[in-house]
Amino acid sequence: MTAFAETLSENAERERAADALIERCGYAAAALGLVPLPGTEIVAVMPVHVGMVVALGDLYDVSLSRESAGELLLQIGGTVGASVVGSRLAMTAAKTLLPGFGGLVTAPLLYATTLGLGAVARAWFLCGGQLDPGAMRRTYRQAKRRARFDARRAREPKTSATPRGPESPE
Repeated sequence: MTAFAETLSENAERERAADALIERCGYAAAALGLVPLPGTEIVAVMPVHVGMVVALGDLYDVSLSRESAGELLLQIGGTVGASVVGSRLAMTAAKTLLPGFGGLVTAPLLYATTLGLGAVARAWFLCGGQLDPGAMRRTYRQAKRRARFDARRAREPKTSATPRGPESPE
């Protein structure tokens, strides 16, 4: 294998690991959103997001402390703006107004928000910390849109019509 092919293989493996990490953090954030206490979506999820950014930094050979990861998240949140703050406030309101059911609304929003934050953090590392605000907003919106699409697709009923070939049981 050539050095170029090895580099491509290493990059592909790193991207798969980053995808898996971001998705796991999205599921963890969603699970924390199910806790029926208003405010847990803010207090309990922040450590998940900080840990995700630290781990992404490790994948991209950037050493971050938890404090600097938190600062990066604040920078991302400030750039993508009202979307993060507004969704957090809406989640808290849902839990307050719909006890027991608010978490069912909150979980998918936390999943999508986490995927958005993870996508922006990954792009930030890939650009050597030189990601402009417009690119941050676009990356965040695209990741949230993709998360919503995946969630809708997951809710669709599976069709039982599968092609039958010689290897299919009769």
